[in-house]
Amino acid sequence: MTILRAGLGRMRITEPDMEVRPEILQILEATEDAVILADSNMNIRTITPSMERLAGISADDARGADAARIVADRILPEADGDQRERILSLLQNRTESGEITARVSSACRERWYAFSSRQVEATGDWLVRFRDVTRREAAEGEVRRRSGDQAFLSRAATELAAMPPEADVFSAIGAYLHELAPGAVVIVSAADIRAGTLNPRAFFGIEPFLPEIIETFGEDLTGISLEIPPHIRAIMTRGEIEEVKGGLQEVALGQISREICRKFEDIAGLGAMYCIPFT
Repeated sequence: MTILRAGLGRMRITEPDMEVRPEILQILEATEDAVILADSNMNIRTITPSMERLAGISADDARGADAARIVADRILPEADGDQRERILSLLQNRTESGEITARVSSACRERWYAFSSRQVEATGDWLVRFRDVTRREAAEGEVRRRSGDQAFLSRAATELAAMPPEADVFSAIGAYLHELAPGAVVIVSAADIRAGTLNPRAFFGIEPFLPEIIETFGEDLTGISLEIPPHIRAIMTRGEIEEVKGGLQEVALGQISREICRKFEDIAGLGAMYCIPFT
C-alpha cells in the first residue's frame, strides 16, 4: 500500500491578481464610456466611474465579480431578449465583438448603449464597453419616422387624388387616419360651416362595439346631425389638431345626453379627444 503525503510546507493558494497599473487606471478614469476591465477569465479588475453609475455598483464592490453576471443582473435585466442573449453569450464564451446596440431601461429612463468587447493581446485582459448612443438612436429614429411619414402622405395623396367622384372619401380618410393611430377611435364627419352642422360619416376602431353603441343611440350613427359648437368652429378656422376638453359631450354641446355620451366613451374605451379639420 502506497501512501502519498502532501508536504504542507509546499501548499500555496493563489488569489487572482486584481491590481491595475496606475497608468491604466488613469486612462480608464478619463473615458466617458462605461467600461469594465476584466482579467482573462472575465473576472472584473476595475470599472470606470461611468460604469459605476450605469451598473449601480462601486469599483471596490465589483472587483473580482464575474463580468457576465454584473452585465446580466445590473445592466441588461430588462433589455430586449435577442440583444441580451447575444451579449451575455459573447461574455460567457470570451469572444470579441463589434458594436451591438441594446436598450437599457430603469425606473425613470430609457437609454441606448452600444456594447463591444475586445481582448488586450499584451495582457490577455478584456475590455467590455457600453457607449451611450441614445442621441444617435433618437436622431436615426426621427429620420426613419420622417421618412415613413413622407412616404405615407405621398401614398395617401396619390390614392385620394385618383379616387372617382362617387367614392366614399370619408371612409378613405378615416382608414388613413386609423392607420396612423391604430389604437385610436377615428370618427370622420362632414362639416358644413355655413349651415353650422356636423354629420358623422365614418367610424374606425369601434367595430367590435358597434352593435352595443347603435343600441345605446337608438339609431345608425351616420344618421346623426349635430350643430357645430362655436369653439369647434374656431378649431376648424385655425386648421390645427387640438384637444377637445370635455370629450364627446363637449362636441355634442348637449344635443346628446351626458349619460349616452359617457356610455359611448365607456363602451369604446375613449380617452382624450382631438379634433382636426381638413378640406
